[in-house]
Amino acid sequence: MSTLQDSTLLNGLRQNDYKTLDKIYETYLPKITAMVIRNKGTRDEARDVFQEGLVVLFNKLNSPDFELTTGFSAYFYGTCKFIWLRQLKKKYRTEVTLEDDEG
Repeated sequence: MSTLQDSTLLNGLRQNDYKTLDKIYETYLPKITAMVIRNKGTRDEARDVFQEGLVVLFNKLNSPDFELTTGFSAYFYGTCKFIWLRQLKKKYRTEVTLEDDEG
């Protein structure tokens, strides 16, 4: 279930509010970076994963049937985690399990 803060973030993104985007970078980039580095990645790869996660989020926001059924944090972290897992599978061409302390 999303909260008022989640709704504020989503509405800010829909309105292309740069302050909202800055808040998302400030809050979530360190978490995504830590997850990627913990799982055989680099800071540059983490930034790429974060950016791709934002693209996925923007595309979902433009879908008329999009409804956030979890918290924003869990949704965005999970999206980025899936993106990184997919990249690791391509990179190592094997089954991969992520170390995770969140999500």
